[in-house]
This record gives sequence, C-alpha cells and structure tokens, in this order.
Amino acid sequence: YTTLMRANINAAKTAQNQRLADEKMEKDEAVRAVINDDDMLKSFKNDNTDDQIERSLLATGRFGTQGSAELAAAVATVKKAKRGVNSNVRQQIAGAGLAATGTGIKTHADMYQAAIDASGGNSATRNAVFAKMRANAERAGNFSLSGPGHAESVDAMESMARGESASDVNSRMLTRAMEIQGAGKLLQGKPDDVKHLTGQLAADYETAMSGGDADRAMTLAAQMKSLRDADSGASPENTKAVNDMLALSGIDEGAVNPATGAAVSVDEQFARNISDKMGSNLTTEVKNSYSKELGEEHSRRIQLKNQARAAAKQPPISSAESLDMYDNLVKETAINVTNQRIRTRAGSYDVGGGNRSVPEELRRQAPYDPDNT
Repeated sequence: YTTLMRANINAAKTAQNQRLADEKMEKDEAVRAVINDDDMLKSFKNDNTDDQIERSLLATGRFGTQGSAELAAAVATVKKAKRGVNSNVRQQIAGAGLAATGTGIKTHADMYQAAIDASGGNSATRNAVFAKMRANAERAGNFSLSGPGHAESVDAMESMARGESASDVNSRMLTRAMEIQGAGKLLQGKPDDVKHLTGQLAADYETAMSGGDADRAMTLAAQMKSLRDADSGASPENTKAVNDMLALSGIDEGAVNPATGAAVSVDEQFARNISDKMGSNLTTEVKNSYSKELGEEHSRRIQLKNQARAAAKQPPISSAESLDMYDNLVKETAINVTNQRIRTRAGSYDVGGGNRSVPEELRRQAPYDPDNT
C-alpha cells in the first residue's frame, strides 16, 4: 500500500511539473526571453546563485562587461525566469528550450541527458520531455537530432540512462539519422549544426584510426563520403564544413594517381589510409576469407609474368618474387575490400544509393600488368 501510494504521489508531482513547465514556456515573459537565447537558457538551467549567473553570462562575452547595464539586465532576466520555478521544472524548460533554438544541443547524447536530468528518475517524465525536445529539434531544422524515430530514440535514451556511454549512443544514433534522413537532408540543416556534425565525424574517425577499429573507421568513412557526394546542393557554408571534415581526415580532393594521372576518389583514399593503418588485421581477414580467389589470381599473375619473361628470354620468377607478388596481391585485395565496404555502406546513407557485392567488386580490378609486381 505504501509503495503504491508513493508511486501515485510521484505521478501526481510529475504531472504537475509538466503542466507548470508548459504554462511557463507559454505565458511567462521572462521564461520566454531566456528560451530564445542559448547562453541565458544554459545559465537558467545550471546556475543557482546570482554570482553564478553573472559569471556564466560574463564568460560568454555577449552581455557587456563587469558592472555594465547590459550584463545587469541579462542577469535580472535569468533571475526573474527562475523565480517560483523548482529545479525539475527548470530542467524540463531548459531541455525543451535548448532543442528549440537549433544550436543549444549538439548531440543525441546531450539531448538524452537533458531529458534524463529533467525526469527526476521518472521514465514517463523522461519520455514526455524527450518528445518535446525531438519535436523542437525538428522544427529548428536540426535533422541529425530528429532523424531517428521516436521509439528508437527512446530505447537509446533508456540505454544511456542504464549506463551506455555517450560516445556509443552518439555513434549509433548518428548512423541511424543518416540512414533515415539521407546525407542530402542533413546538409540542409543550419550551418552551425552541420559544422558540428562534420567535426564530430572527423574526430570520431581519428579516434577509430588511432584505436585500430577498422570496422568503425569504414563506417565513418562511408558517412563522410556520402556527405561529400551530396554536398552539391548544400549552402556554401555547409559545403565548406564538408571540405574541412575531409581535410581533417587526411583526404586530398585534388589527389591524382601518379602512374595514370587519374583522380583518386574519396572512398579509395579512405580505403588506402585504413588499409595502411590497420594492414595486418585486414590482410589476415582477406587471406582467411578469400584464400581460393587469392590463390587463383596469384597463379594467373605468375603465369602472365613468366610468359612475359620467356618472350624476353629471361628466367622465370623466383620463389622470393612469387612471395612478394602474393603479399602485394593481398594488400591490393585488402584495399579493394575496404573500398567496397565503404561504398556499400555509403549507399545506405544516400537517397537511392545502391550496393555492390564483395565478389563483384573484387573482380573489378584494373587489368594486370605482368611487368608491375
């Protein structure tokens, strides 16, 4: 009986707080003023004393100097908005407001954490706050945050509440946003949002490369490639964000093959960089997965090489040369497989993107030159 009564009391408090938060956001002029300003809203959410509010606003550099009338007015606005608002209601207002500005919340984990903080441990409150935040993010044009479906996002938020890391949550939900919205839609977002998105991708790619996580690096490379493929219709600011992302990730869009003079594609550069960084793991996988194909191709290349040597009255290739040829073939195949995986995954982020099978991609190699081992 006591447990049931406590649950009923908590449910009543939750409903009351939600009603108060909605009422404040709709009717309270001071609350509406801070909701439209990221910096004041963050102070409203986090600061408890006058000194804390003043320090936070002063640190932004947007509200004048110490002792200025401008700073005093901003502090007074935040204080007025906080008046008569308990901490739970304040968290609910701040969460919904930061999502509504389009720039106040940058990542899925930030959004989920704001809802968790506002919930007081109550899952119904958490879900209600999140529903408002997601809707506000969509209205604000932050298609990355609003991309995954509501139910899927709630599952991710609950997983985070149980202890899943913010980085894992961000990784998974960003992938889902790209799969659902498509790279082109994400590039229609606000420049600040796109700049953050591309910066996050570049940083995550560097982490994956440094940590030896080849599969994660391929997924991130695919996401970056899909943004590059879709940026022709983006604004100049968003196109620049994509270009900066690629440069940070070691991609030279003007790269050419010195032997042929042909341009080297973004996905091929990613594939070579990943293969070079994580060669031993990838080549072992290739040897295990494609042993028959490698053996057949190796034999074919030896035969062609020996035919060319016989025509030139030269001795056949030695065992050492044969081993070198096999090693080069394995490395070449590892690059091809990596490239194929990047392109296949990128296809799932493009509207109408297609896929290729691994065997087909392996057979789409340039004609073998027997004089080039």
